[in-house]
Amino acid sequence: MDTSGFYTRHVAHSAPDPTHPGARTDPGLSARFAALLVAFLLVAGLLSAVVWYYGGFASARDTEPKEPGTAVRNDLFTVTPTEAAVRTGDTESGGSRVVVHAKLTSHETEAEHARTFTNELMEAHLLPAGAEGESGIMEQVRDPGTAPISWVQPGLTETVLLVWDLPEGVSPEEVERVRLRVLDAKEGAGFVDESERWWNLNGKSVGAVDLPVEGE
Repeated sequence: MDTSGFYTRHVAHSAPDPTHPGARTDPGLSARFAALLVAFLLVAGLLSAVVWYYGGFASARDTEPKEPGTAVRNDLFTVTPTEAAVRTGDTESGGSRVVVHAKLTSHETEAEHARTFTNELMEAHLLPAGAEGESGIMEQVRDPGTAPISWVQPGLTETVLLVWDLPEGVSPEEVERVRLRVLDAKEGAGFVDESERWWNLNGKSVGAVDLPVEGE
């Protein structure tokens, strides 16, 4: 029995048809897929960079809080907090304030407004209350509770009081520790007035110190 014709026909029918649409790859389709993949990766990378710049990953990078007496430095200043206390009946409304004793050195070449340090580049976290001190000011150790310091002079190391109001609803009894968090400092132009000043845009911390609260 001659089967050569059968095998010839079978092989012929089994071989892929080069004219069939599924039998060949469209080079244009591969190029479009590659372009879309590259565009997706670029957008994802850009979004990650924006989130990183504005502090989206800041909490993961924050180091563990240090002991009292540890110096923390950013580009504007070095601060060494040593102790904390709550001062009651301090404000005009009869409220309370948290007070941090610290050594402070400005690295600026000119005098810098004191509120830049306490309002822009430092945070007083009140624990375990889970709140943050408000309206930070700076005072002289030898003259507490009077007129606050207005300007910090460059290149000098001074012992100062860093003072924040306790927020409404937080009592002195709820504040057992103060976590002084020092933020990353950058000098640059503002968005509106375009004047050069020190600020923090991304919420990143360069370090923190935990201070047990003592009576004052």
